[in-house]
Amino acid sequence: MEVGIAGLGRMGSRLASRLINAGYSVIGYDMDEAACSSLLGIRKAASLQDMIIQISPRRLIFLMVPAGVVDDTLDGIAPYLNKGDVIIDAGNSFYKDSVRRAEELKTKGIYYLDSGTSGGLEGALNGASFTVGGEKEAFDFALPAFTAMAAKEGVHYIGKSGAGHFVKMVHNAIEYGLLQAYAEGFGLLQTEEGIDLAQVSAAWEHGSVIRSWILELITRCLERDAELSAYNGKIGGGETGAWAIGEARARDVDFLSIIAAFEARKKSLDEPSFSSKLIAALRAEFGGHKQPE
Repeated sequence: MEVGIAGLGRMGSRLASRLINAGYSVIGYDMDEAACSSLLGIRKAASLQDMIIQISPRRLIFLMVPAGVVDDTLDGIAPYLNKGDVIIDAGNSFYKDSVRRAEELKTKGIYYLDSGTSGGLEGALNGASFTVGGEKEAFDFALPAFTAMAAKEGVHYIGKSGAGHFVKMVHNAIEYGLLQAYAEGFGLLQTEEGIDLAQVSAAWEHGSVIRSWILELITRCLERDAELSAYNGKIGGGETGAWAIGEARARDVDFLSIIAAFEARKKSLDEPSFSSKLIAALRAEFGGHKQPE
């Protein structure tokens, strides 16, 4: 019932709270000391090494850090692990990097799982979705902790190393297309005088073919500010979408709508619109993502 979490930002802190509420003893480390201090019930670690020392073998450790610092984080903890310990990268890493890391750690007897984590901030707080790749035995060991953090039926073993992050890459690419489709539709709606956009989205939430959680978030954003005046219309992100587009091209898979959505994000940096404002608002709503200046 002990779990280590490296990275206590927007997602990591919420997942840690779910584990604590489920009765787990959570040992957390973040470079920002305030991130640990703000979490009730967490056992704070002074360093990555200290986090490992505080956890009894067989260890279970979640990494909730940006893709660019995963290797450095692994370098900081791997020397102190025992054979059989399980590390889970639950961030947005490129799947080929996850395959490489799993192979490298396997030579030391350490298991490495890659988990696509979806649901945004509300999912992390109320129950997330996990798609996990790697050794099945390691997944079975980690399953109770995943279940404690997940929505009902929200944990699924996908297969070999890299599969979890491959699935999350595609998930994010689909998200690009969905956000763009909704945003373009509402962009056209707002050109017609006298239509209450929040009432449209609220109506579509109930019984329509296009009802979804995204539509619920659209209603929330429009009810708060119909003009979306807090947003400059510049859309950030794009890394996972670029990975997915590269894979689709390499595999000769049609990806037309997602490529168009990706190009629209780039265009928004120079030519923002009401549609791009809505996407920026939605990204802030579900993920706390900041808009580019």
